[in-house]
Amino acid sequence: MPVSVSFLNALCLDRRTFIAIISVFFSVMSACQIPALAWFGLVTTHSIALSLFAVLPILLFMPVGSMAAERFSKPAFDKVILFLLVGLAIKLLVDAVAYRGVAF
Repeated sequence: MPVSVSFLNALCLDRRTFIAIISVFFSVMSACQIPALAWFGLVTTHSIALSLFAVLPILLFMPVGSMAAERFSKPAFDKVILFLLVGLAIKLLVDAVAYRGVAF
């Protein structure tokens, strides 16, 4: 997923278009994953309940995020996206090292 966010960021889309496209992208990816997860028995009533519960803070804070985004300039918004991408890359590296037990 970080690659797709990097690609969209490189397109230099305006803020509203970027947010709309990334929202649709993640929604479609999630919708495609649900049947696969169900097929392998990884979707349970408990995981569905947790997922629905996790949507509540997202819905509550979307207006806050929208107001904050309006206050950012285009360069500041781009820096925030790049900061998040760096954070995702670091997390992926840490997870890979922890999973494989590899030491640098």
